[in-house]
Amino acid sequence: MYSLAFGIVVTAILALISLTIGAADMSLSALFSGEDQAAQVLQISRIPRTLAIMRAGSSLGIAGLVMQMIVRNRFVEPSTTGTTESAMLGFLTVTLLAPGWPVMAKMAVAAALRFWARCCSCAC
Repeated sequence: MYSLAFGIVVTAILALISLTIGAADMSLSALFSGEDQAAQVLQISRIPRTLAIMRAGSSLGIAGLVMQMIVRNRFVEPSTTGTTESAMLGFLTVTLLAPGWPVMAKMAVAAALRFWARCCSCAC
């Protein structure tokens, strides 16, 4: 029970620290003094970024738990099914063959190769 409370406290502290770090200069004194620019930076950039990071981290944790339950192995990791290697191969291939493509297109090719490798390795 103490480890859960400790984890929640550490996560809250790191989230608050994340709100103060960024490309735009923003101090806590400027935020509490009512400066409009500091409030905009916080609302438009920092809060959505912090929430997205927290959601992505928790989603990865849940995905790992589901993977462990499916495989019934508590030491399973993404490379067990070749997910990491397939995505890296796809990204490397598209980077070498089409270096001018945008990053989103490269990620789409990497995801497609990962799903193709997963379907081919399935014994269904």
